[in-house]
Amino acid sequence: MLANNRKIVVIGAQTAGLGAAASARKIDRRASVSVLEQSIYTSSSPCGLPYFIGGEIQDIRDLTFAEPKVIRDKMGIDLRLRHKVTSIDPGRKSLVCMDLDADREYELGYDKLVLATGASPKLPPVEGVQAEGVFTLRNIGNATRIKEYIQRRSPSRAVVVGAGYIGIEMAEALVRLGLRVVMVEMLQTILVSLDSDMAAVVQHHLEENGVEILTGSPLEKITCDAGGQVNGVLAGGQSIEAGVVILALGVSPNVKLARSAGIETGEFGAVVVDEHQRTSAPDVFAAGDCCLARNIVTGVETYAPLATVAEKQGKVAGENAAGADSRFAGILGTSISGAFGLVFGSTGLTLEAAKDRGLKAAGQAFMGHSHASYYPGAKPLRLKVVFDPATGRLLGAQAVGQEGVVARLDAFVAAIHGGLSVKDLAQLDLPYSPPFGSSWDAVHVVAMMAQRRVR
Repeated sequence: MLANNRKIVVIGAQTAGLGAAASARKIDRRASVSVLEQSIYTSSSPCGLPYFIGGEIQDIRDLTFAEPKVIRDKMGIDLRLRHKVTSIDPGRKSLVCMDLDADREYELGYDKLVLATGASPKLPPVEGVQAEGVFTLRNIGNATRIKEYIQRRSPSRAVVVGAGYIGIEMAEALVRLGLRVVMVEMLQTILVSLDSDMAAVVQHHLEENGVEILTGSPLEKITCDAGGQVNGVLAGGQSIEAGVVILALGVSPNVKLARSAGIETGEFGAVVVDEHQRTSAPDVFAAGDCCLARNIVTGVETYAPLATVAEKQGKVAGENAAGADSRFAGILGTSISGAFGLVFGSTGLTLEAAKDRGLKAAGQAFMGHSHASYYPGAKPLRLKVVFDPATGRLLGAQAVGQEGVVARLDAFVAAIHGGLSVKDLAQLDLPYSPPFGSSWDAVHVVAMMAQRRVR
């Protein structure tokens, strides 16, 4: 039987934090559940921010999880905005907190603590990152400032630094706003979540739609005028004019609190957790972008700052903080995005990543169609599977196309979770009707092609 009146405290009111608090409340209706957030923002959908900037989403409030009043009154959660936790004492089960508006320090005890401190955008170690017109994109405040800046300044040229999902989505948004966009990437290819052959398809599509892409071009400097206003960048030895610069270089976990409390951190600097989301400190859990997650394919702890991961980890951490015995199954790093009508995504390991980890792996690509090729409107669909050539075990998959990408990735995700081989994949009973698929789906065909290569 669960204990009554336990005191659960969550640090962070974003995706993992509010998810943990809501899940704890569902498990234990009598517990005291408090959430401390140092900013003025509660959980929102950061994945939707580029679409707000680009104009597809008109009202930024549509991206929020719930209004503070709803969280407090209807969910029964003690939400404290602009309250910063400055230290954790796991031995005393106590926090030192600061009410930033009242400029008042106070202590807060807990029975169970959930760390959901999130992550912060990476800033390049170059001159000019603080210039006016240079932005990162992480929260509603960032998105609002970018949109207001563009409306006020009307820049004609933009530079996006980083060619991952956020960088590409921002490039599309800026093009749609009428800006000329140059994307600079230090690596030789865009989208590390795809193998280079698949990423090349996406790059060609972006370039066809007006995005100039410079790979192998590390950012060296951001330049500005005498008034501190950005006017360009130096990347790969090339000067590029810009009236606005978006830094999309990924994130780093916020672990200062955890480290100062002696909580173990691991690779990528993120907090180490077990399958219950427990940290090395008693009665302290962690979830979301501040902690690691186990990769289902490799069994190795990795860092995957994705909203879907944060939501699941937050649910597990909150339930267990309330006395349950929930487990997080692990991740595949499944992700998807799109730009200018082209959709691209992946799950599991790329071929390049598998080989980097010393795994025996092979890749098989196939160009099929989104549905029966004879039915009007069929679109090209490129799939790639990564597999163990000795056993046929499926290790990863990628998809690029205008239609049908999500459905195929869903099939691949389920197959990898289930430990299926490419032989098993080729025999899946997938749905078929000419407007929606093929009797031999592209998933079947690429799997059969891979099966012939299994030794």
